[in-house]
Amino acid sequence: MPPLSQALESPAAVRGAALGSLAGSASFVRMFKPQFAPLVESGEKCQTVRPWPKRLPQVGDRISLRCWTGKPYRSKQRVLREARITEGVAVYIDSDGVNLYETDWSAGYAPNCGAFAVADGFSCWEEMRQWFEREHGLPFRGVLLVWQNTKQREKLGLTQAGLAALLEVTRETVNRRESGEQPITHEAALAIRSLRPAKPKAKK
Repeated sequence: MPPLSQALESPAAVRGAALGSLAGSASFVRMFKPQFAPLVESGEKCQTVRPWPKRLPQVGDRISLRCWTGKPYRSKQRVLREARITEGVAVYIDSDGVNLYETDWSAGYAPNCGAFAVADGFSCWEEMRQWFEREHGLPFRGVLLVWQNTKQREKLGLTQAGLAALLEVTRETVNRRESGEQPITHEAALAIRSLRPAKPKAKK
C-alpha cells in the first residue's frame, strides 16, 4: 500500500463531505482543457479527477463546468454544462492502475482501468496513464468528482423507468440520483456509460 502524504487528508474526508449533506447548496467551478471540453459539453464525460481541493464538495452541490475561450486566465470562460455533484471519492493512480477509496487508504477497490479511462475522456488506459504522468506525475492522489447527466439517459432513448430496469434499481432511485439527492455508485455510473443507444428496427 502506498504511503499516505501527511498533507493529504484521509479518503473518509472526501466521503464525509460528499455524503454529509444530500442537499448541498455550495457552488463550484471546474475548468477543462480543450481536449475534454467537447466531451463534457456533449455529456459523454461525467467525471473528473482532480488534485486534492482545499474545499471538498458535497453531494447535491452545484458545479459549473467550463473552458477558456482562448488563453487561460486571459480570455473569457465558456460554460459547458451546469450540473449537480452525485459522488466524491478519493482516488490513487499509479503506473499499475486506478484505485478508489471511500474510508481509508487500506480499503480501496480497483475499477476496470479501460472503462475508467474512457469515462474520464481518454481512448484507453495507456493514454490516461501517460497523461497523468506528464501533467501531474505518478503516483497521483486526488479526488474523483462525478455529476449527474440526464441527457445521457435521454440520448440512450431511455425513460427513468427503463434505465432503472436495466440497472435493477427503482425508478425513484434513478430520479434521486439525477436530482442530486442521492449519490450514484461508481459501478452504476460506469454501467450507464457502457450502454449504447438501441438501433432502430428495420421497417418491414
